Amino acid sequence: MQTDSRLTDLDSFNVRGLFKTVVSKTELMVNWKDIPWKKFHRHVYRLQKRIFKASQRGDVGTMRRLQKLLMKSFAAKCLAVRRVTQDNHGVRREVVH
Repeated sequence: MQTDSRLTDLDSFNVRGLFKTVVSKTELMVNWKDIPWKKFHRHVYRLQKRIFKASQRGDVGTMRRLQKLLMKSFAAKCLAVRRVTQDNHGVRREVVH
């Protein structure tokens, strides 16, 4: 991985035990091809499954807490960006003005 020379205050950081990378206080520098996609899919799927089970039990508090966790999840954000940029590549969408 290459680091940006403009970054200061660099630390070694372990994101959820999934991979090592270099971060500053404002930026997370990750090489797109080094992201463990399979682990991210499993992580997001497990969270979604827990949300579903909590909703079936009627446990609204746990369900909302897990939904917030999923929304803030780095894995979910990466998968969302991947879906929009790569998986939907070439799909024509109607532009609404």
